[in-house]
Amino acid sequence: MSRRIAPWWLASLAISAAAACMAVFGLWQLSMAEDLAVARKRAQVEPIFQEALSSAIAAGRNDELQAQLEALIEADDLGLVYIAITGPRGEVLAYAGRYERWHLPGAPLAVTQSLRLWAYRWTGRFQHQPLRNPLGDPALAGDEQAPFAEALYVIAPGVAGQVKDRAVLHLAWSGVIAFLFASVAGIASIFTWRRMLINPAQWAERLAPELKVPLAPSHVDLDDKLHEQMPERLGAQLDALGSALIVVDNEACIRYLNDTAKQLTGWSSADVQGRLVYSVFHPLDARYSPMLTPAEVCMRDERPYPPTELRLRARDGTQSPIEVMALPLKRPSGLADGAMMIFSEISEREKRIDQWRRQARLTQGVLDHLSEGVLTTDPVGVIRFANARALRMFGYVWEDIEGASVSKLMPVPFLNSLSVRLTDYIGSERAVGLPKVVGWRKDATTFPVELVVQNLTIEHAQGLLVIVRDITERLRSDNLSQRLGRLLDAASDEVYIFDAQTLRFVEVNRGARRNLGYHPSEMTHMTPLVISEQLDAAALHGYLDRLREGTVEHVTYRCLHRRADGSRYPVEVRLNYSREEEPPVFMAIAVDITEREQVEQRLHHMAHHDALTGLPNRVTLLDRLGQAILASRRSNRQIGVLYLDVDHFKAINDQHGHQAGDEVLRQIAERLRRVLRASDTVARLGGDEFVIVAPGLRLEDDALSLGRKILELFNRPMSIEGLELDVRLSIGVTLCPVDEGDAETLLRHADQAMYRSKQSGRGRCTLNRIEVSPERRRRLDLERDVQTGLTLGQFRLLLMPLERLEPPHDSTALLAGFYWSHPEHGRIEPAEAIASAGRAGQVGDVELWCLRAAVFAARAMIDRGTEVIVPIAGWHWLHPEFGARVIEVLRACGLPAQKLVIATDAAGLREARHSAQDNLYRLCSEGVRLAIHDTAPAIIDGIRRGGLPPLALLVVDGGSQETPESLIEVAAFAREQELRLAIVDIGDDNRAPFVELLGQRWDLVTGLSIGAAGHAFEVPPLHR
Repeated sequence: MSRRIAPWWLASLAISAAAACMAVFGLWQLSMAEDLAVARKRAQVEPIFQEALSSAIAAGRNDELQAQLEALIEADDLGLVYIAITGPRGEVLAYAGRYERWHLPGAPLAVTQSLRLWAYRWTGRFQHQPLRNPLGDPALAGDEQAPFAEALYVIAPGVAGQVKDRAVLHLAWSGVIAFLFASVAGIASIFTWRRMLINPAQWAERLAPELKVPLAPSHVDLDDKLHEQMPERLGAQLDALGSALIVVDNEACIRYLNDTAKQLTGWSSADVQGRLVYSVFHPLDARYSPMLTPAEVCMRDERPYPPTELRLRARDGTQSPIEVMALPLKRPSGLADGAMMIFSEISEREKRIDQWRRQARLTQGVLDHLSEGVLTTDPVGVIRFANARALRMFGYVWEDIEGASVSKLMPVPFLNSLSVRLTDYIGSERAVGLPKVVGWRKDATTFPVELVVQNLTIEHAQGLLVIVRDITERLRSDNLSQRLGRLLDAASDEVYIFDAQTLRFVEVNRGARRNLGYHPSEMTHMTPLVISEQLDAAALHGYLDRLREGTVEHVTYRCLHRRADGSRYPVEVRLNYSREEEPPVFMAIAVDITEREQVEQRLHHMAHHDALTGLPNRVTLLDRLGQAILASRRSNRQIGVLYLDVDHFKAINDQHGHQAGDEVLRQIAERLRRVLRASDTVARLGGDEFVIVAPGLRLEDDALSLGRKILELFNRPMSIEGLELDVRLSIGVTLCPVDEGDAETLLRHADQAMYRSKQSGRGRCTLNRIEVSPERRRRLDLERDVQTGLTLGQFRLLLMPLERLEPPHDSTALLAGFYWSHPEHGRIEPAEAIASAGRAGQVGDVELWCLRAAVFAARAMIDRGTEVIVPIAGWHWLHPEFGARVIEVLRACGLPAQKLVIATDAAGLREARHSAQDNLYRLCSEGVRLAIHDTAPAIIDGIRRGGLPPLALLVVDGGSQETPESLIEVAAFAREQELRLAIVDIGDDNRAPFVELLGQRWDLVTGLSIGAAGHAFEVPPLHR
């Protein structure tokens, strides 16, 4: 064993060492080539720096210097990535780089600058070059003059391929050739190591136990022996399964076929030895034409031939259907060794498929001739549609009944009994006890009718779906149970009845079986979830629970039904629950709404897009502009609204016709699509007017730059029907929120700016200038900076002590408030801060910050034993996660829930009692208490109206609008209701009269606390 392996060890080590040496040599050569190329490039660019930049530096023309730096960066032949010019004192005079346009949205400037510096350092090494003053002392040589500036620059990597120098090219090619030799040596090394380590005798002995491995086995001989025995072993196993096997060599000559293959082909083993496979195996395609054998295709393509159904012509000329597949064979050494074909006869399968197809065609024919009519009406019964069966049933043509009432077709009971309406027949349970329906034909003959009425909603338009069946023959011969059975089975809709416990189908009508393609025996093992997609199990069980509870009579939902062949179609399902059945069952009626959804999609597209250009129309534009206005309030970006009008468009129509004018509009739309961002919206308002909404702009120059870019786009003439037309645009621009207003106002202002462009010479872009007053500028700044203030900790928490009027006058609670320390506008009081947050859509964020800060502050002062009162808006209760968030904050800081009082106005608490019971129950069960925080009259009115959860406290805003009498009244009311009362921020005009009146009603002092805004103290921010 050691003698056999030792040569492989030595060869592997030698080849591996050679590969490593060649790789190191190649890397060294490439590194030297790159260093030499950079040195040559430096020699090229440094004289350019001295010549092009020194005069601008000496003259102090920084703008010209900046332009020259950007031109050098744009010059591809120089390969510069970054240039910076510093003065004699180290100050930066100008700089330019390829990565200066990188911006991270929302990231600080320092982070963005660090990212750019990292990118430049990764790109290459920083090079330094001193620059000398060309206007210096001419008596001194260039090298003797002191440098008055310095250039710092980076040359892009990969310049070795750009520098056309013989030495650089020789070094680079030497490195590449060395790497190629290293790759070849590495592959040879891998092969030798694999050859040495693989032990084929292990898997061979497991696969064929009778082949015992000798002490010094010949692996190649043993693998080849096992490979040669495989066809016989596999052929015997396939014979037991009724499948045929043919094995061919690399020349497509047959080596082996099993007994089943002999029967199907009609050839014996002796006759086929050495014959080409196509002379024995004769495959035919669907047109009975000869084709290549799968084994030949498999060897030609060098990949498996997938299972395929075709016909096989035997030696005696008989044909039989088969399913065949082919696999390529390889020897243990990895060399190709032919292919094998596995095939079996499928005559019985084809017979069964033909039988199923005949049954499906028979079922389809029976369902297509069902005697039922379909009508659609509006809610009052005016006919909007009738199918052919309904027209034949009543003997009318469509023109006779279009717009008529159903009472014309069914006067009994809808004409002679005005109290009976068509909607009374909706649902099987509600139809019990209603009058029978009689149909009236055009020839005045009558017939009994059975109605199925359902609500129908198409694009928010309400209507009814009426299925009319002539039940004359059934009434003559059928009893009630047979009648209902046929109704269920013959309905064109899909009807499913499934068990209320197991949810397995009990009965499925022919309409469902036809649409799904399943056999009835298969459907008895299925549930609605098996055949449905886009239907969550939890949602289905929720529907079923509502029906079991009896809160609704039926439930309607939409989903996709999956056929047996894997295809899908949309349905609208109506679920009903029958308790009278034993055991109880659910009934589902599914209607195929494929055509309805297609119509809805087409109508939606037509309603929101321009038919000529395919651009969004005015409706879509106003919607997107409104959304952009709302989004801009949460950021510091602006929205650009550009109003475009085609100059002299009427002349184009008059000279070249409306067809040419339409083509101009289409080409304008296409050019605008190409130049805009994905976030921008371009719409056609009508005629030759277009509007562009460009959100996310920083400066007004961004909008004007976009306008100029569009104007330049139309410098190239349009080719219309062989004509070259010069089409120009006039553009008006306005910016939001500088131009404050709704979507219509912004469009009007942009339109006015566009007309000023036309008046000033056409083909221009004009900005709508808005004078912003200091007050409005302050308001805009505050709206923009709310989120920044929350992020940077500019909001400060205030806690107002509420002190008892009765001795010992101690503090009973702390009322939370805040103010905003704005870096530019100073202290912003709570009223103005809340108003700014409301306009920015961030009131909830501010109030939740206040709640969290107050809870953490109360935890720090828990030794005082006081509780904290946090006012919030009532709509917070409607958020499903509000209760969980409050509990999370309490647990995070460790404050007992009994120390927190959430104060809301009476209307908010009443709404929470009715619509947010989960949040109320969760917080109250934890120990959180509730309070009303409002004016005195509102508190009294809210408590008298009732519907409030249990309260712990009343908090009255005793501002200037309150009178001493109203404060006394609310104090008496709180005493009567046995509620604690806190009056906060009593004005100076009310404090003395209130105390005087309170002296006459000393019984009201118990439980009364007063707080003053002047006594509120600021809580330092907590850093956790």
